[in-house]
Amino acid sequence: MMSDNTEEHPLNADGKYALLDSVPVTAGFDADCLFVCLFTGEELLKVSWIFPNGDKYEGGCSRSASGALVRSGTGKQTSASGTVYVGEWSEDKMQGRGTLQHPSGATYEGEFEDNMFHGKGTYTFPDSSVYRGQFKENRYELL
Repeated sequence: MMSDNTEEHPLNADGKYALLDSVPVTAGFDADCLFVCLFTGEELLKVSWIFPNGDKYEGGCSRSASGALVRSGTGKQTSASGTVYVGEWSEDKMQGRGTLQHPSGATYEGEFEDNMFHGKGTYTFPDSSVYRGQFKENRYELL
């Protein structure tokens, strides 16, 4: 069980402390984002970010060539406005399969490339009408 009690688990000077049976945890600020990272040795297991605009991300991440933490693997991003993406990430972008739900009730489930609907997918409109087919750069393609 994870605890946020800093008296019980004080941070050291580097913002690191061990929880979950000696799983190292790093917490701090990076580019104005609050983050918590769980590691096994040098391998990063999971990250939770809270961005300055109120967006939240929980899931996998890796280090970019510059050393910055970026979203990768699978994860969930919830925007401050209520839009939710659950799916695959690569190099800090929605990439691969995923589902994007808008507060209006619109939903896209399918393939993403470079943060856009791209490839096979299903878009359900707020009125429950559905388009299934190919998407290219956020637009559906009529065949």
